[in-house]
Amino acid sequence: MNIEEFKKLFPMGDNFNVTGGPTPNKKRIEAVQHHLKFTFPRDYLDFLNYFGSLSIEACEKVWPRPKELQSVPYWQYQYGIEVMGLAKNIPDHLNVEKIYLHFRKQTNQEFKILPVIKQIMITKYYYCIDGNGTVYYWSFEEPWIIKRVTDNFFKRLYRLIKELCENTEYLLHNSHKP
Repeated sequence: MNIEEFKKLFPMGDNFNVTGGPTPNKKRIEAVQHHLKFTFPRDYLDFLNYFGSLSIEACEKVWPRPKELQSVPYWQYQYGIEVMGLAKNIPDHLNVEKIYLHFRKQTNQEFKILPVIKQIMITKYYYCIDGNGTVYYWSFEEPWIIKRVTDNFFKRLYRLIKELCENTEYLLHNSHKP
């Protein structure tokens, strides 16, 4: 899946808060790649140039947030998706440069993968990409394990959004809300 195919599938309904951007300029992208010693793959560059960054959350009226210590299924804590990007004044939790540097500091290693996608509330793992665009699953809980994912960047992002939409629809049509 490429950026054009993804954009056709992307429209979100009123049940979601979607924010993105601003898109970074070419000079900023090149400076960050140089600083990180990491070449962004084509799919990720396309994402940066179209979205900048991306945050998708199910609206709280549709998907009430679980209360602390409330017993709910695991997936009910995953009410959103964040895709890291680059831009001036981007929040730290969406800044791919800061996330990568934190990632390296936490692991005390220099990986050849870049953390780019995480699900909201779950902050212990990321979907990462290498310089060729291969997607990997990586967790702070098991930092020595890096699992390759068969999807490319946009296909993985699409699957995560689709799952979020399906779970939101389930909550909308069920009386067993958290």
